[in-house]
Amino acid sequence: MNFKMAEKINPIIKKLKLMVLLSIALIIFSLVVQQRYALACESLPLLGMVELQPDIYVSNEVPVSAYAGLITELEIARARIQNTFGSQRTAARLLITATESSANRWGANDTASMHRSPWNSCVVLGPKGQNANVIAHELLHIEMQERVGFFRFMLNVPIWFDEGAALMVDYREPLLLHNIHLTEQQVSAVKQLDNSAKFFAGNQMHNYQAARMVTERLINKNQFFADLERIASGEKFSDVFSETAD
Repeated sequence: MNFKMAEKINPIIKKLKLMVLLSIALIIFSLVVQQRYALACESLPLLGMVELQPDIYVSNEVPVSAYAGLITELEIARARIQNTFGSQRTAARLLITATESSANRWGANDTASMHRSPWNSCVVLGPKGQNANVIAHELLHIEMQERVGFFRFMLNVPIWFDEGAALMVDYREPLLLHNIHLTEQQVSAVKQLDNSAKFFAGNQMHNYQAARMVTERLINKNQFFADLERIASGEKFSDVFSETAD
């Protein structure tokens, strides 16, 4: 390679390196923005909040008089998962807030929001989510991700299945099977809602109800956690959970 050619190539290499570095920086920035609430959850042990139980924190505005009731709801939720699917192995991190504005500051609505991350996930409960139904629902989301693994879960488990499974331990009246009146076409159509943007658009109640019905057909409660671990081992979701699967 002669000197003149090298002079032409060097600026191109420098530009390519700069583009690569900028791309990496942009990816890191995007991840930090997307995971900011999950990152914030990691700071809970340092913020002086009351630790009601291991990894269960309550914000300072929650009155002490509410603690006993919250513990009861947590115990009911855990027992419901145990009785439905078996023992949990994940010690979920929860933050319980007293007001909608407090929940909003932690990236949640007035009911509940789960913040997923590769290292840990946490749930923020708003004032309308401090009951066994919502708690069991959110705890199962965390358990499912733990069993599959963050990256495999995000790539392989559709949102309708994640929500439908969580509804199997969520006994809110509109979501109970005997209160759902959808056509077979409506139930089957929910499988096309394979990401959050699709699932949480339109008639969300119908989407939840359809997910509840279709997932009921796919899950064997006695081996649900073991089946999730098959996905963690590399099996396809469609092979593990299908109406014809064992």
